[in-house]
Amino acid sequence: MQKALRSDRSALGLLLLLAVFLLAPVVLSWIGLPPRIEAYKSMSTAAGTVGTVVHSIYQSPPEGDIVFLGSSLVSAGISQQLVQDELSRHLQRPASVQILAMNWPGLDVQYFMLRDYLSAHKARLLVWNLPEPHSRAYDYPHVQAYRWMRYGEYADALDGLPFRFRAALYGEMVIGAPRQFLSLLRPNLVRGEGTIVNPALARTGYKNAKFVLDDGSPDLRVNNALLLRLDSSEIAVRGPKPGPYQMHFARLILGLAKQNHCRAVLLHIPLDAEYNDTAVPELADWKAQLDPNLLMIAAPSARLFAGMDRTRFDHFYRDAHLNENGGRYFTQAVLPALQQAYDESTPHHD
Repeated sequence: MQKALRSDRSALGLLLLLAVFLLAPVVLSWIGLPPRIEAYKSMSTAAGTVGTVVHSIYQSPPEGDIVFLGSSLVSAGISQQLVQDELSRHLQRPASVQILAMNWPGLDVQYFMLRDYLSAHKARLLVWNLPEPHSRAYDYPHVQAYRWMRYGEYADALDGLPFRFRAALYGEMVIGAPRQFLSLLRPNLVRGEGTIVNPALARTGYKNAKFVLDDGSPDLRVNNALLLRLDSSEIAVRGPKPGPYQMHFARLILGLAKQNHCRAVLLHIPLDAEYNDTAVPELADWKAQLDPNLLMIAAPSARLFAGMDRTRFDHFYRDAHLNENGGRYFTQAVLPALQQAYDESTPHHD
């Protein structure tokens, strides 16, 4: 049988090469990591509008009012400009509203984004969209963790994680190390499509059907989304509860908000699969899993879209995500609850 390697020298060379790759994250940490902003700028636009996250974390005003945190459901379902304009009118001063959201519901990347934001900003209200049924967070690292997870940064965030997850994250760092080395030589660039939600995507009809403009507004007397207690009869636990990896970071996110004197409320964004549902479906009993004092901004789909047949309902979605119609409609519906949650929060302090 022919040997896989021609000589002991070849075997030694292969072992040394593997050692170089496996130790690359540690070596990079010793040399000095590139600026943290480069970790986000290295993410591909497949992961969402990277530029908006970069702007929120590194270029937005230090005094924040509302920070939205979540996945692409938030990017599609919340009109940042509408919330900012209405809050500015409500406060009679310019308001700062930021969105920290990337594609795919990974609570690890959400924790890192929020930690980076709060390290340089104050915020009064965190509005957090947890993974939802039909769009749940799988129990392993975010698919682009290799781009933003770097050895030696926020190591305390991994305390308590089972070894298999810590090993998986180190593997992500190994994969991402060459790009981080490259970032030491030249900065990453964010292409234009990474700075705004693709207008063509926002104006996509349901499951690639023709987009039909619908500028209808919710009837606030009937459809107004409310601040619900987590034991409300309008919330239905459907499961399955996220596993230990995701729950680890979920608890860290709440702890981070409390540490920074930032009130947290949950946000449920209705999915297309919820048509005519009379309750708000959630993956877990968040009252028991996270904090019994949390409130949720939510309304059952049947009440939010009251009186709509399925054909018109579909005009507000492109798939599970809201499109331009739906984002405007949903944002208008939750504005009163957002303002109430903001007014009832304690102003941030030193």
